Amino acid sequence: MNTFITYRIVNEDLFSETVIDVEVGDLKHRGYSHKNNCMGFYGSMSIEQTDGSGWLTITGEFSRIDFEETHGFLIVKESVEVTAEDKHWNDLITYNERFTD
Repeated sequence: MNTFITYRIVNEDLFSETVIDVEVGDLKHRGYSHKNNCMGFYGSMSIEQTDGSGWLTITGEFSRIDFEETHGFLIVKESVEVTAEDKHWNDLITYNERFTD
């Protein structure tokens, strides 16, 4: 199973008023507490804002709900199950990249 960090829009109107794009690729998950609650994320993320100020890059620790009230999205960790067919094609692509010009 592969996991990745992304964002989930929870307030479409607020999100479209304040955000053009969100980059969360540099965030790391801090794990889960003993009650299986998300302990948050750390690293750098960027938000492209609609007010014309460009990209806002923020570095630090974040709760999954830190941007819900101001920008209308949550930071989430998602899981995707990799099938045998996916693995086959990924291996084939990797092989071709290594052994062809």
